[in-house]
Amino acid sequence: MPQSILDIMPEASTGTVQVTDPLNFWDGKRVKPKQEKNAEPVFEPATGRVLCQMIPCGEDEVNQAIKSAHAAYLKWSKMAGMERARVMLEVARIIRERRENIAKLEVVNNGKTITEALVDIDIAWQCIEYYAGMAGTLAGQHVQLPGGSFAYTRREALGVCVGIGAWNYPFQIASWKSAPALACGNAMVFKPSPMTPVTAVILAEIYKEAGVPDGLFCVVQGGAETGTLLCHHPMVAKVSFTGSVPTGKKVMEMSSKGVKPVTLELGGKSPLIIFKDCELENAVKGALMANFLTQGQVCCNGTRVYVQREIMPQFLAEVVKRTKAIPVGDPLLEGTRMGALISKPHLEKVLGFVSQAKKEGAKVLCGGEPFVPSDPKLKGGYFMSPCVLDDCRDDMTCVKEEIFGPVMSVLPFDTEEEVLQRANDTTFGLASGVFTRDISRAHRVAENLEAGTCFINNYNISPVEVPFGGYKMSGFGRENGQVTIEYYSQLKTVVVEMGDRSEKNTDRIPHCFQDASFYFDSVDREVLQPAVVDVSSLACSVSSTMQQREEKQLETSVESLASRVAHVKNALHSFIYKLENEYERLTWPQVLDNFALLSGQLNTINKLLKNEKTPSFRNQVIIPLLLSPDRDEDLAKLTEQRVPVFSHEIVPDYLRTKPDPEVEEQEKQLSAEATRIGPEVAQKQIQTLNKLCSNLLEKLNNPREDRDAESAAIRQNKPSFNPADTNALVGAVAFGKGLSKCRPPGQVAPGHPGQGPMMSGGPTLQQVTIGGGSSQQAGIGGPVAPQQQGQPGKMPSSIKTNIKSASGSMHPYNR
Repeated sequence: MPQSILDIMPEASTGTVQVTDPLNFWDGKRVKPKQEKNAEPVFEPATGRVLCQMIPCGEDEVNQAIKSAHAAYLKWSKMAGMERARVMLEVARIIRERRENIAKLEVVNNGKTITEALVDIDIAWQCIEYYAGMAGTLAGQHVQLPGGSFAYTRREALGVCVGIGAWNYPFQIASWKSAPALACGNAMVFKPSPMTPVTAVILAEIYKEAGVPDGLFCVVQGGAETGTLLCHHPMVAKVSFTGSVPTGKKVMEMSSKGVKPVTLELGGKSPLIIFKDCELENAVKGALMANFLTQGQVCCNGTRVYVQREIMPQFLAEVVKRTKAIPVGDPLLEGTRMGALISKPHLEKVLGFVSQAKKEGAKVLCGGEPFVPSDPKLKGGYFMSPCVLDDCRDDMTCVKEEIFGPVMSVLPFDTEEEVLQRANDTTFGLASGVFTRDISRAHRVAENLEAGTCFINNYNISPVEVPFGGYKMSGFGRENGQVTIEYYSQLKTVVVEMGDRSEKNTDRIPHCFQDASFYFDSVDREVLQPAVVDVSSLACSVSSTMQQREEKQLETSVESLASRVAHVKNALHSFIYKLENEYERLTWPQVLDNFALLSGQLNTINKLLKNEKTPSFRNQVIIPLLLSPDRDEDLAKLTEQRVPVFSHEIVPDYLRTKPDPEVEEQEKQLSAEATRIGPEVAQKQIQTLNKLCSNLLEKLNNPREDRDAESAAIRQNKPSFNPADTNALVGAVAFGKGLSKCRPPGQVAPGHPGQGPMMSGGPTLQQVTIGGGSSQQAGIGGPVAPQQQGQPGKMPSSIKTNIKSASGSMHPYNR
């Protein structure tokens, strides 16, 4: 019977327990492996005898366990948080009632004292109870959006999570990992250490008894091969590992192949700093707690004890006195304060660290030797006397490496600055501690210690309400506390549109704008108050739509100049991001901060490009007509410079694609042809662009009810060239002072395609009235206000003031 092991524990004593039941658990029951080969003996640390056989799970068993867990997850994740909470509270109640029997079995399997094991079991049920309380509180966030729309977030389960435990806290770690996972709606497949396989299956039986779906908490036994199968399995959504740094690195590497999130709680070599103003008795107790808890086999132990030089003699005398008095022996006896180490190889490893410390100059003040209890049945156990080392240096092996045994290394220090530098000089960062009466110093030191936990005037206190985890090579992620919920769940964002989007003219959005998420909502005619708006606040793209021989209408919102500026800014963000995906060398802030002319000629040179690959940058068109307080001055300079027409001559390097011999050859052909036909084609280009812009502006001035009829009329009155035959369009300007610094150096040579009527008459940006009131409309290259040579038309002062106030929030894309 599954409960038979716990039933015999009240009368059990060290050396009398034998485990014969299967240690795997899925589908709601213990499972015996199909093949019993490769069985490994599990030893009772206190006696050295064989407690049971651990048969590792192979690929078939791992698949069965994970499929069982996934089926349970589909049911469990659909339950309300309060429903999950009730089941978890029942789990906590059962553990609480059976704490003595579970603790005894833990001692037999692990070797720690019964006093400590009882605390471990209490922490386990408290952890489950804590996360049961959180299960019903998991919620997302509501965000109100404009126009009655809104968004909300959902905190959802990950799926099947894998927990890989360590041998120093078998039952407690299984609870620490499973409780937050199950509270979030996940299932868990847990693999305990092959040296302590007994108590995790007890937890699985309790989960089953409390009412979780069969398979929600599964247990698979095994070593490295089983762990590899779990980390690589495609149905596993997350891996949480507790153990050594080398194994943690392998777990992370294997999980990364499936892009699985991991939580790693790894080793440590934690500093414990004792200042001369501390309460000495409390500091001594803290040092003993920080080094000899669970026979020193605790990852966060403060094994580097830094003592201020003035109190070093008193501290060492008291520590040695109390260390020698620690009762070592039968872990099931209540008077015992130190039990057996986990295995014989590990005992020999710890004793080897002590021997190495002696060779490097450390002085053994007490302990550090194998210990043989007087009880004959314990003579084969893995005991050693707790050790205190003096005359240690920071470069010694015993100070740098994790020993994971009852060995305390004591080092003197003089100043706070010195000890902080020495304490942080390690690759680990799991925990730290400080003893002092100076509260300011305590908080200052805690702030500067590079560790995930800092204890002040205590050590190795682990309430389930606070997070636990490390810095640096001690791992990442956290266990316990509210934050752990984030490591066992994922966040989904849901955006809700309240209303019919078809009424908001989505069918009128130009195709090229839809691709770039680049459009403006239209506004009812009555909302559009007559206002003077500069053409330079508009932005449009005519690339793919012109090739499709369609002329789309740019819907625009002009509720206020400020909102229009924000729309243009956001639209350009989206469009430039699209360009960035196509041009590896494109740096999008430069597009806005620098002058760029992305144009070429159309019909006449099309014969050179027919059925040929054309430069990719010619197939993209952008007209960022943005606000600039100094626009008039810059355009005047631009006009005087007679900027060339063809993009291949003046496009900056950062806008170009990678060199392509075929493209370069076509550029040369285009340049030669441009020299021959430049002025005539340029003038025709300006007229064409002017007509396109005029059509656009004319549409903007018409009420919505007139637009459909007018669109049909405009389509019949197309420009004289065929848009589908074009490969590039339009020159444009970006922000004010970027123009002068990026234009070509020097004057353009006479006879150049840029020389002639094209630049003397335009393009110049003029004002346009939306909503009526002005009889003169001007587009790019169209009629302009009378002006002197080299001087652009002037903007009304009222408009200039508005532009200056609005442009401050735009330029230069403050990031």
